[in-house]
Amino acid sequence: MKNAMKLLTAVLVLLAADLFLWTARAAAIPAFARRYETACTTCHVVPPKLNAFGVAFKNNGYRIPVDDEKFVKQPDVPLGAPGWKKIWPKGVWPGAIPDRVPLSVGVEMVADVNPSDPVKLNFAFPEEIELLGGGTLGDSLSFFSDLAFEFGDGTEVGLERGHFNMQLSESHLANLRLGLMETGATPFSRFSYRLTDADYIVSDFRSRDGGFRFRARQQGLELWGAKNGPTAGGFQYSAGIVNGSGDSSDNNSQKDVYANASYKFGGYGVTGPAGAGAVDTLKSTDNFIDNSVEIGAFGYRGWAGEADEGKDDFTRVGFKVNAYLDRLNVFGAYVRARDTLPTGVLLSSNAWFIEGDVVTLPWIVGIVRYDQAEGDDATFLNVKRVVPAVSMMIRANVILSAEANIYVGGEKNGVLNGDVAHNKGAVRLAFLF
Repeated sequence: MKNAMKLLTAVLVLLAADLFLWTARAAAIPAFARRYETACTTCHVVPPKLNAFGVAFKNNGYRIPVDDEKFVKQPDVPLGAPGWKKIWPKGVWPGAIPDRVPLSVGVEMVADVNPSDPVKLNFAFPEEIELLGGGTLGDSLSFFSDLAFEFGDGTEVGLERGHFNMQLSESHLANLRLGLMETGATPFSRFSYRLTDADYIVSDFRSRDGGFRFRARQQGLELWGAKNGPTAGGFQYSAGIVNGSGDSSDNNSQKDVYANASYKFGGYGVTGPAGAGAVDTLKSTDNFIDNSVEIGAFGYRGWAGEADEGKDDFTRVGFKVNAYLDRLNVFGAYVRARDTLPTGVLLSSNAWFIEGDVVTLPWIVGIVRYDQAEGDDATFLNVKRVVPAVSMMIRANVILSAEANIYVGGEKNGVLNGDVAHNKGAVRLAFLF
């Protein structure tokens, strides 16, 4: 307990000091704010966490629900006359491109506190720079990309995400996404929901060395859709087929498959306002209130390992709950994992978390999460953790945050993915432009 208090004290001291620094956590896209000339809080509680309107915006292919053209301040450049649609297929279907390059930049500088390491305090200035792009290509196509430059022992460049989306139906019930993406089976997105650097345990844990975890982005294609309920809220689903080997080429002949479905009771519609109601204004205040409850289930089946060495046949199944009550958001998920190794050995493991986010002021969110995971091999997976944090939107596009990872139950309960985890903390200041 004394070590935990020392850690929290150190994080708070760094939080105060970091007010004079700048960094970025690239997840929100200012390119959208420029296109519509609106604040980040139109779509976010605190970036990157989407509010209900932001979810509907995303489900509309990065468009304002119902009345997109009404709010666009940077119109697309048409590639052909609208009349071409009438003569198709004897003519080329017209398209459109943004009138300027839809790019955003994020720079991330981090102060890490590690009481158990020889280096107790480390400055990573910068730790990461990201080049993000997102936008629409006409009335049915959209895209998103995230190119990251990471600075540690050396410089690493990698594509975090890069995918296109095509709307297949007049409604939003059928869409096709293809590229490098976070799969729809991921219980809660690390890019559009998570406010801490520590990932949700259900996304981060592995059952064995080199095994599957949800946080890995995958190459493939996904059919997804959303539909409002009779009194808003509504249904969302996705089903996909991917390589299963992250951003590398597939190393076996099988493809991984997954599916997820959820239903939201009450609150703002998952594709926009109830019925065909218009959006009168782009409201940018108090968008964090969305009294609702959403429940869902998900499953993933895959094969890991090279074909000539034998493959790990694995499954992941689970459920999630996401509830809003005024300024409070309580959510969590449970995952059951089974891995059949090439030797025939069956490994079972499970993980779950619960988190409460409360908006104390329109620009401050307090966060407390408890998560744990355990597996048949306790030397590889046996962890219980508390993550207290605060995220503050000190400017419309500047987010200051501090967090601690406190492992409970002794060192024997601090083994995550084969590594002994120790108490640590970090301070970040997110800035996007």
